[in-house]
Parts: sequence; C-alpha cells; structure tokens
Amino acid sequence: MNIKFITLICLVYCIAKVNSIDPADEAIAKSLIPARVFNWDRKVNQPSDEQKTEIERELLALNFSPKLVEDLIRNSDKDYWPASLKSHNPKNDPNIDENGLFDGYKCKRSPGKQEAVIVFHFDNTTLPKKMMVKPGFIVFFLKEAIEDYQRISESDEHAANALKPARVSKWGYNLSPPPSPFIREATNKLIGCGFSPELVNVLMKNSDEKHWPAALSLYMHTTDEDKRHTLLDRYRCKRIPGHYEGVIIFHYNNKDMPEKFKANPGFVVMFDFGAIDKFVPRADSARISSVDKMCNILQ
Repeated sequence: MNIKFITLICLVYCIAKVNSIDPADEAIAKSLIPARVFNWDRKVNQPSDEQKTEIERELLALNFSPKLVEDLIRNSDKDYWPASLKSHNPKNDPNIDENGLFDGYKCKRSPGKQEAVIVFHFDNTTLPKKMMVKPGFIVFFLKEAIEDYQRISESDEHAANALKPARVSKWGYNLSPPPSPFIREATNKLIGCGFSPELVNVLMKNSDEKHWPAALSLYMHTTDEDKRHTLLDRYRCKRIPGHYEGVIIFHYNNKDMPEKFKANPGFVVMFDFGAIDKFVPRADSARISSVDKMCNILQ
C-alpha cells in the first residue's frame, strides 16, 4: 500500500480522534437537562471569571474529563463562538430572528445556578459548520432567556387536541395581565376538560405578557398590521372554553414556528370580547371521546 496513503489515513484518524468527544463524556452530556433558549439577544459576550469557575467546578463534579471542561470553558468567550453566533448583533437584527437562525441548536442546561447552556458538537452535527465549534461551546445569559423543555403528558395532549381550534382576528384586544375572573374561569374549565392542575397552573402563569414569547410581545404592538397578521396568523390556537375569550398556544402544536414565537409547554392569551372569530371548523373529524364530549359541553 502506498506509504502516502497510509500516512493520510493516519492523519485523518488522528484529527477525528482529537475533535471527537470521549464516549464517557458523551454519556454524561446526554444526561443533562435539555433546554431552550428563547432570547439569544440576552447572551453574555464575556462571562466573568466567577461564572466560568462555578460551571467548571460543576462540570468536573459530574465527572466530565478535565480536557473537555477546559475546552468548553475556553469556548464560552465570544472570540471562540461559532462564526454565525459571534457575528449576530441584535441592534442590526430588529430584535427578532424571524428565520429562527439559532432555533436548530440542541442545547443542554449547564449544571449549577448559572443561566447558561452547553451546545455540544456531537449533538448538532446536522448544522452548518459556521454554527458549530468542536467539541462544543457554552453561552451565558442574562435572566429570563432559557427554559427547560417540559413535555406534556399523553392525557394532557389528548385534552388539548379535544379543544376547538380558534383564530384570533384582533390581537390588539389582548388583556395582560388578565383580570382575576378570566383566570379563575379558565382554570376551572380546563381542569374540567381533563387537564392536569400542574399544566393548567403553568399555562395560567404564562398568561402574563412578561411570560409570553419574545417575538409575540414585539409583534403584538407593532403598527404594521400586515406584518403582525402575517406572522401571528400562523399560530395554531386552541379556544379556552367558557364565557370569556382566550386561547392556548401549545408548543407541541406549533413546532414549525421560530422559537422566539413559542413558550414551553405553551402560553395563554386572554382577550376583550370580539377578538376571536366565532366559527372555526374543527381540525379533524375523529370520533369524539368522553373527554371531547365534556369539553364540547363546557364550550
């Protein structure tokens, strides 16, 4: 066999070995909690030594290899970020990433109390090269930029699917925070439809504008009607049963929307009367179960 060919194979193997993550490290990384960044504009370009030291200590305590931890901590500075993230400037990007440029990142919440995520290369191999660095990188954030993924149970998803679809025609009629009677009725009706109290509590918490997706708050108040409706009309909404007008926008039901338009597991918007179209055909004609019948009675 040609000596040059053998040398080339060895060189490729060595490079791959250097850039790959150890199987033990990968197993630990997969055990970290998945996280979603809903506001990349709040990233910290130059984290403090104190922030780095805390995460370094937490990662080593999980038995990550010292070499991997060293690389990740180094890559927490903006100078070592991927090219696309490093060049992103919210001042030049009208505060909204409509194309969901960074939505594709699969992130892990960093251990400890710091508001930060780890983006491992092995977990994001399908992304363009300009969006990744090996073996990964850390991004610190100011508060209220990250949330853990919450998967709703099968029974909650079934109850959600049973709710009637809704179309909001007047987003400007929103009420935030909603009046107490709106919250009380919506809570009782949703629990009566078979939703778990735990999920209902989260949804009601997310009825306040400060818990809405970053993009929704901005587009809700834009004076450009065409721009507002073009984007917000893409939401797949579910009508909250009862006398008052309100919708739930579930994360699982709007996966095609950019992350800045979503909240996990979902959020509620309550409205003054006349904001929701009265007649919207059901999305499917599947057989109505006992839960469906209960919801239809309440509606």
